[in-house]
Amino acid sequence: MDESLAFGDISPTSGFVDSYTSDPDRPSSENVVYLTYDDSIRTDDTKRRAARLTKSKNVKYTYVKMIDNKPIMVYKFYIKPEIRKLFSGHVELTPEQVTRVFEFWGFASDVSKYLCDNKNKYVGVEHNMPLEDYVPRFDIETKKGITI
Repeated sequence: MDESLAFGDISPTSGFVDSYTSDPDRPSSENVVYLTYDDSIRTDDTKRRAARLTKSKNVKYTYVKMIDNKPIMVYKFYIKPEIRKLFSGHVELTPEQVTRVFEFWGFASDVSKYLCDNKNKYVGVEHNMPLEDYVPRFDIETKKGITI
């Protein structure tokens, strides 16, 4: 998805929460992937990751949303055409892509075994992000004074 991502960037210790294909709070017709991180975790590694990802050309934009009273940093990634075909659900990896899967995930990984197994030709990728917490922006009833 992006060369600036490292294996440690998607571990629970890095604050990684989940990846999603859509955000119901910000509907989009584009094929994008959202990576979400717990923004309350602040370490040197998370700061370096944030710096790398915000400079990436594949990150369209970032924003913070509150989910279950926790700040969640969302990175919206542009999907390259060769990966975009996975959104149809049919997985047909080229030898180069198989090599990259093994380099990133390792030979013993369940992800590598699943993606590179000849029996697995269909993968569903629909995964919706949870809705943002409702936060009242302005309560007119309790404010006194003149509204202009």
